Amino acid sequence: MKERLILEFFDFAKPCPKEIPFCEDFRKKYQEELAKLASNGGCSTCKKNTLKASYMKEIWEKYLTTTI
Repeated sequence: MKERLILEFFDFAKPCPKEIPFCEDFRKKYQEELAKLASNGGCSTCKKNTLKASYMKEIWEKYLTTTI
């Protein structure tokens, strides 16, 4: 379940998983932050991976709150 949610969240060609509360807004925020990283210098790959990891954690936490 966890892997599917995360893969679907980051696959912008697919709709947001319905199990993630406010997924569309959350995805939009991720895309905006990703765009900002692309415009900054430095190790963009490192920054992108760190950003993605933080969102992966939040996605799972958001899902877990819906199951409680």
